[in-house]
Amino acid sequence: MGDRAAEFSHANPADSAAYTALLGVLDELRTRARTSAAQQLEGVAQARGASVLRQALETELRKTHLPHLARVGASATQDQPEVGPTYRLKSSVRTVRGFLTAVSAMAEAARGQRELLARHGLQDTVMDDLTAKVAAYEEAVQQSAEGRRQHIGATAQLRAVADEIVRVVQVMDGFQRLRFAKDPERLAAWLGASSVRATPRPGEPVEPQPSGTPEPVRPAA
Repeated sequence: MGDRAAEFSHANPADSAAYTALLGVLDELRTRARTSAAQQLEGVAQARGASVLRQALETELRKTHLPHLARVGASATQDQPEVGPTYRLKSSVRTVRGFLTAVSAMAEAARGQRELLARHGLQDTVMDDLTAKVAAYEEAVQQSAEGRRQHIGATAQLRAVADEIVRVVQVMDGFQRLRFAKDPERLAAWLGASSVRATPRPGEPVEPQPSGTPEPVRPAA
């Protein structure tokens, strides 16, 4: 709606400093809205991409690294009985943060007991890859969280800017209605351009709302 109202207003300039200033505000708000929308999409893409990577890493860790470590740890109990439980992932670990904490602790313990575990079959390649995968998993968790924060922040900004766009167009509406009171064609064009279209439920028609009518207002303005 902001774009349509601005395009109409630029195509129908008025000899009014206040009108020109208000149109400048609308243009600036549209630029901010586009920036926030781009940040919103970027945050979504980052969070989703990081989540996909995290899930792939977790699957690999659960299927390859952790079983190997658990078997080696079980064998190492011959020398140190207390070692075994250290390398068994508890069934209660179900959250992302819980899994990260558990595998990080296992990797740290294995590095400290590497010589013991090596005597019971710990492969250097598995240990080194475990360390790398745990670091990558932690980075993916952080990237996913950062993407979500960016998306939430940008969404809040976009809603605020959209509300401002609606407010500015509503201020312009009275001037435009008076200006084109005797020009039905351009008045109709303005009313069409400045309508806020609510998002309908499936099967419901879209009912345009005049800019002078504040309800319903959607952040997609």
